[in-house]
Amino acid sequence: MLKAKYYPRGHLLDTAFASNPSQTWQAILHGLELLKKGVIWRIGDGRQIRIWRDPWIPRGFSHRVTTLRGRNRFHWVADLMNSDGSNWDYNRIASIFNAADREAISKIRLGQRRTEDFIAWQPEKTGKFSVRSAYNIALMEKIRDSSQASSNRPEGDRKLWSNIWNCQIPPKVKIFAWKLGRDILPTKQNKFRRNLEPSPECDLCGQGEETCFHAAMVCPHARALREAMRQFWDLPGEEQCCFTGGDWLLILLDNCTDEQRCTLLLLLWRTWYVHNNIVHGAGPTSVGESVGFLLSFWDSLNTYIAPPYGDNAKGKEPCQMTMRTGMPKQYAVTLNQHWKLPQMGG
Repeated sequence: MLKAKYYPRGHLLDTAFASNPSQTWQAILHGLELLKKGVIWRIGDGRQIRIWRDPWIPRGFSHRVTTLRGRNRFHWVADLMNSDGSNWDYNRIASIFNAADREAISKIRLGQRRTEDFIAWQPEKTGKFSVRSAYNIALMEKIRDSSQASSNRPEGDRKLWSNIWNCQIPPKVKIFAWKLGRDILPTKQNKFRRNLEPSPECDLCGQGEETCFHAAMVCPHARALREAMRQFWDLPGEEQCCFTGGDWLLILLDNCTDEQRCTLLLLLWRTWYVHNNIVHGAGPTSVGESVGFLLSFWDSLNTYIAPPYGDNAKGKEPCQMTMRTGMPKQYAVTLNQHWKLPQMGG
């Protein structure tokens, strides 16, 4: 009776909250919404799993694809396999999905025998539902929701946004971070939505749509600079630098230390500058130049502080800047070619 009324042509997991549901259906939906967060499709022949709607990718933050569908006409997971269904069609996957989705899909093993797809419970290794794991999901959702109240509240009490505004970085970097977190940077995807670009495809790599997350985290030049800076800065682990939804930046910053937040935002700011410089400016900037710039910029922020001697309450002492001698020589040479810096001692 409930199926005939609320989802006559679909599945239980496809249902949405009705406008005027009965009390019985409201009670079912209370648990159903939690159930949807833990179920995942296990792939057999791929004929029942919808690529763009169903949860079928086994990873921590989301079981659905993060690539935007656009005009893609492939509908079923079976369309991503070769003719006999024994393996993935990697060329087709590479042409459709972004880097994060491609990597996750390629890790899924396909069975040698073509069996039917089935639904499993992702939090348990056995695939069977347990009240304990469901309770843990509900608890984590409650904790996350309580820390992610809407940023548009007039009282401005969203804790996660304060992680940006309280950073000891220049205001222009904070404004950039705010735009990045709100997804309002002038990316090709945002321009495409406003009919200002013929295509949302990234001009640099051609591996997906140029979203804010793609330009700042996924694009090859962004990855290369992030890996280079790991040699000098304590950045969040690569497993944390993944797309977790519209609040990906706020969630990422909330798991960082104060220094990690500052250095990460400086890195993203520089990454976006280099991205624009390649597309609209003077051309490519080497990773070494960007590393040298960031090290010098971070060192400058740390040295523009109160002088070490005496009480400067009136602010009359001259500003002094000193350079740490820990900067790698090759980056110091790069900086001296662009700026007239004092010679580094040691």
